[in-house]
Amino acid sequence: MLPDVTTTIVFGMGPVALSAARAAARVQFGEALGRALGRPVVVHAADSYSELARWVQAGRVTLAWMPPALAVRALDAGDATPLVASVRRDGARFRGVLFVLDDSSIRDLAEARGRRVAWVDAESCSGYLFPRLAMRERGLSPAGFFRNERFAGSHNAVVRAVALRKVEVGATFLDERPGGERRPGWTLEVDAAVMRPLLVTDFIPADVVSAIREADPQLVRDAGAALRSMHEEPEAAASIATVFGAHRFEPADPEALAPVRRALETA
Repeated sequence: MLPDVTTTIVFGMGPVALSAARAAARVQFGEALGRALGRPVVVHAADSYSELARWVQAGRVTLAWMPPALAVRALDAGDATPLVASVRRDGARFRGVLFVLDDSSIRDLAEARGRRVAWVDAESCSGYLFPRLAMRERGLSPAGFFRNERFAGSHNAVVRAVALRKVEVGATFLDERPGGERRPGWTLEVDAAVMRPLLVTDFIPADVVSAIREADPQLVRDAGAALRSMHEEPEAAASIATVFGAHRFEPADPEALAPVRRALETA
């Protein structure tokens, strides 16, 4: 059960933060932010992004770490405002990618028509929204393009579905660093050599921490300042790296989310 937001700062996160490996780091992050704000901070991870969205809409959290699509929906609905955006080390950024097994007979995206596809989640930019936008920009309407579509729920599950030949096509992320080094999501499960991309999307805006509309303005200002400087403390920096996969936070620019809004409109 979530604490009362009138007495505690509740920091909500999505299911990506549920793993046992991140549990201790979630506590560590909450303690570090609480020290900076001089008030208790409790971090809670939702079972799904839909649940996190409901927490935000109902004002049951004070701050929320949101993927870009969820942040756009909350911003447009007036439920929350982006506060800071995550910055990954060495300037790494994400793209989306549609991929197949290396031995697949599908040689290009057009040949994937009528096949089965596994997406991550309807709110996933890399695992759903941006690949569909990229398809439309290439003249291929996503509606009815695939014979069967399923939501696997996670990047790992999508990769397993392709590896086990339950579907022919999968969607996941592509981690790209300056200089061209790329680490695709399928390396989480199998040898990268057995998969190959069919489509790579444009860059995806960073995840953001948003403040709900009911949050006290002074608290919002203090939280933004605290989050932007947390990486200067070694213990806090370690928790940011583990929980958020980030090096630090920077002020969020709502205009940077414009490509996500386009992707949502396409979907």
